[in-house]
Amino acid sequence: MTIGVLLGSGERHGQAALRWTMAGLGALDGSWTMRFPAPHGRRTIHRFPFSDQLTLPQTLQIEQAKTGLCLQSRGATMLLAAARHPTVTRVLRHPRVAEALLTLLTRAHLGNDRFAVTVCSGGARASLAGRQQTRATGLVAALTVARLPSMPPGVRHLEQLVDPVDLLTELSRHGFDLELEPDNRGGATTDSGIPL
Repeated sequence: MTIGVLLGSGERHGQAALRWTMAGLGALDGSWTMRFPAPHGRRTIHRFPFSDQLTLPQTLQIEQAKTGLCLQSRGATMLLAAARHPTVTRVLRHPRVAEALLTLLTRAHLGNDRFAVTVCSGGARASLAGRQQTRATGLVAALTVARLPSMPPGVRHLEQLVDPVDLLTELSRHGFDLELEPDNRGGATTDSGIPL
């Protein structure tokens, strides 16, 4: 399973989110290309230390999951790649440089608030795109909470509790664009046709 996250640099994020992102820049490991919905097209993705790379192989019983990040601006995405070089990582982790960069990122909002997430698994592909990634994240949480009465007790990950196509379809009713391309090659799939 391969997941690509494209974020617009025009959306405002809190300092904690920016610090978390900056901390992950030194852990970028590998790149690939993915196709996002229009107007984004094919983009270079840089592997980013999102936790789903560790959890999804266990929860979905798949061999591997890799997740990467790119930014709306191709130039800014190229700067992400530079952050994986040890010298740049060292400079970015210097307290004064980190604080200056955090201040700049808090104040500067170039671009717009468009985002896209694309997931490819086997021959299937799903993409969700729209504006305000933080709103989409909040809606996923709210839609999940609404389903709590029908969920079993205990600690689980979201992908263990909801059908992804059902959740994404409901999310798309809130102004997001959803593209689903099923796997037509056969093989084992979830109830909604996502390959295992």
